[in-house]
Amino acid sequence: MMIGDVWISPPMIPDLCRRLDVCRKTVRRWMQKGRLPKPVYDLLDITENGNLARIHSDWEGWNIDPREGHLISPNRLTVDTGKIMSIELRYQQIAALQRKIEDLQACGERQDKELRELTELSKTQAARIAELETALAGYTEGTVVAMRSRKPRR
Repeated sequence: MMIGDVWISPPMIPDLCRRLDVCRKTVRRWMQKGRLPKPVYDLLDITENGNLARIHSDWEGWNIDPREGHLISPNRLTVDTGKIMSIELRYQQIAALQRKIEDLQACGERQDKELRELTELSKTQAARIAELETALAGYTEGTVVAMRSRKPRR
């Protein structure tokens, strides 16, 4: 028998009586009237249909599968308790990875700075080497000229 959105069948009555702490006569009376007290209706809508909007309006469209106990999102994503429990671990992993990324970025920035400094140093050294090569070339030419102009020893 449907009462609102809740299905109550005769085999369910003993379990319902136990959960609600009422006698069979009370449940049968509700079924005859076709109406449940609001708190009972809300409880059954949650436990039998998994309708979490009965708890709070922010849960509109969310359900709990009464047989499996899985949380079901409005877009039909099913999440079990293990996945829910792992959310904390995932946040910790994400935070650790974000710290690692920041460390690597800082290391990369230091390396970029060192590379710029080494590039400047390399340019300075290259200019100095060119100066020395020019001076050495002039010195070598002067030495050769001087050696040619000297008289050989006997």
